[in-house]
Amino acid sequence: MIKAYFLVGFAFVFALFGYFSLDILVSQYLGDHKGAIFDLRAFIILPITLAVEYVIYFMVSYYLFDRVKNLSFKKDTYFHILSLIANALFLFLFVNLFSHSIRDSIGSDVALRVDDFPATKIYLSSMISSLIILLGVRKVWPR
Repeated sequence: MIKAYFLVGFAFVFALFGYFSLDILVSQYLGDHKGAIFDLRAFIILPITLAVEYVIYFMVSYYLFDRVKNLSFKKDTYFHILSLIANALFLFLFVNLFSHSIRDSIGSDVALRVDDFPATKIYLSSMISSLIILLGVRKVWPR
């Protein structure tokens, strides 16, 4: 029963992270530039889609982490907190990598289209990178 609460609780935390991280990343993407949104429906649906993607990411990572090495409940909790922190760091890194060239190539008075924010590339790159690295860390993590 505790495992079920653990899964639901962390899935909820990952969903909240996916939902609320978009606003922070878009502001990081824009930098000092103004933003313009032309397709508001897509931008309203995107945070919900990202929340669902993060729940799927959590379930896949939980399954793969469990296949690599079983840990105690307490250590598994710490590891999933580390997983969320690592994913947040990779998101920040990939937003800076993807937006650095765009922001430097245009003037500061030009508005960027928020619709062109490469959310799929950034989020999937972050998820895959953190999952691969954390699978390696999980192998050497003490029981």
